[in-house]
Amino acid sequence: MSGVVEDMAYYKNIVQKLKVADLQNILAYVGKRSNGRKTELQARVLNMIRSKNPGGMLKIKEIYAQLMAANQARAPPPITPPVTKSLGFSVNDYFLPPMSSTSLFNLPVTPPSNVLDSHMAGAVHPDVKFRRLPFYDLIDVLMRPASLAAPNAPSMQYARNPVTRQQQYQFYLSPQHLKHLQNKPHQAQIQVRLCKIEPTEQDDAFPNGLSVRVNNKNVTLPNFIPSNKQNVPSKRPPEPLNITSKCLFSVSSPTKVFVTWDEEYNSPGFALGIFLVDKLDSADLIHRLKSRPARPAEFTMGYIKEKYNSENDSEIKTLELTSSLICPLGKMRMAFPTKASTCAHLQCFDGATFIKMNELKPKWNCPVCDKPAYYDTLSIDGYFYDIIRACPKTNEIQLRPDGTWSLSSDQDKESSGPRSANVEAHRYSPINMSTKDVPAKVSTE
Repeated sequence: MSGVVEDMAYYKNIVQKLKVADLQNILAYVGKRSNGRKTELQARVLNMIRSKNPGGMLKIKEIYAQLMAANQARAPPPITPPVTKSLGFSVNDYFLPPMSSTSLFNLPVTPPSNVLDSHMAGAVHPDVKFRRLPFYDLIDVLMRPASLAAPNAPSMQYARNPVTRQQQYQFYLSPQHLKHLQNKPHQAQIQVRLCKIEPTEQDDAFPNGLSVRVNNKNVTLPNFIPSNKQNVPSKRPPEPLNITSKCLFSVSSPTKVFVTWDEEYNSPGFALGIFLVDKLDSADLIHRLKSRPARPAEFTMGYIKEKYNSENDSEIKTLELTSSLICPLGKMRMAFPTKASTCAHLQCFDGATFIKMNELKPKWNCPVCDKPAYYDTLSIDGYFYDIIRACPKTNEIQLRPDGTWSLSSDQDKESSGPRSANVEAHRYSPINMSTKDVPAKVSTE
């Protein structure tokens, strides 16, 4: 009985030190209500402990361990006496500090001579944000982005050669996570993502010498892409790492991720995050693109007028503007004329072809101006979509100074006419397009 009382006192001491966000995280993990004041949250967590919920008690230990590791990382380094020449000081001694036997995790790891600090990762969460991946829906964050840096690692100021670093992470799966993975075995994935630590939204990026092991099983990294430039080393294509098959599908046992990388002087910092996602395909993204409100036709008409006015104000005047209805990617007539909101040109490209090309090789660059054209910025242009429906055999049109259009001089005049009606039908409502308009094949050349 005394042991139970001591355990309750131990957990009560931990619960009193946790923040509201930590208490809510614990309650949500075990599927209990997580709203209310801090005292109410503490009472619910203590009741859960009394009921001896194994998953919840492990979650408490995990969060408390991260809290203690963060406090230890923020603590100032101990003051050491100056080193004199008589001590035989060397740079190698500086890079190999002794590990404390009272470390929170006290991992029994003996690294090689060129490997520094092997610690369990602390809760060092930099302010980074991964760019959203269009072909994956984010379901939950299993581990917030944490800095890829060994705790208490020495400075690289005097290092001339790359130094190998090691760090270990771990995360738990909740019952809700396991249910989601079981219900969607071919769609749900657990991903590891890495990026540079920068204040802006970041694409995936790998540090040099990266190696990842999950539960002592090696993770296959993307193959190197050879560089066409001299003295430029080959790099791996940045993409998320699917570790689903190597994870432990258990509520009580954590999945451990062990990362090794090379650090150089003045090299950028990196962060690592672990996420639960659902994989999508091009058909899903095309359907979502068609369901978005089309760009209003009046917007494009206004841009045509502005284009003519800017040309008239300059010394070089343009007699007429023409626009092709052929996709610059597929070299076929467009079905879904699409542009990114960041593009400043009139020429469109076929949205379905563009999405299928990026499914094969994700770049998300506009085929017209070669600037970034991320999926979230894409929309179908209602002006050109109406033209494509009105003239099923037209490949090129002339744009007039008043914003209307006509067929090129070498095409049938009967189909020409001012761009006017049916604008309101596609202004703010999703365009109703059938799947038979989607190109069946995409050229990768």
